[in-house]
Amino acid sequence: MSTSSLFGPDRKRVGYEDQEWAVWVLGLDDIHQKDSLAEALEMANELNATFAELRMRDSSEFSPVLHAVVLRRGYAWTQATEHARKLDCGHPDCGPCSFDRAIPIRCTRCKDEDGPFTDDGLCEPCARPMPLDGVA
Repeated sequence: MSTSSLFGPDRKRVGYEDQEWAVWVLGLDDIHQKDSLAEALEMANELNATFAELRMRDSSEFSPVLHAVVLRRGYAWTQATEHARKLDCGHPDCGPCSFDRAIPIRCTRCKDEDGPFTDDGLCEPCARPMPLDGVA
């Protein structure tokens, strides 16, 4: 019996470190890269619901057992696991994690992140007066 685990102190990396978010389909051993936590959770939810439906229709002991697991940087992800490891969980609305995240300052007009910014929240190009002919 294997002593490795997905969530313990000696957790096993089952995916790829360079993929921030992915879904691992255990049983098929497929990994699907996703652009965000929301996309990974949605895919894992849809797959697990489908796998449950397939299992309910065919309860044979020879039917494959499939699970979809959200991965972050190759490790199985749960919000509680990330918090227990003192890591940012990646959930955009997580209060404890988002408090420490660097929030980029953006120009209130063009949304650019390149400063410097005026007291009105505008970047220098947007703060320049625009000539009446509209050509800067």
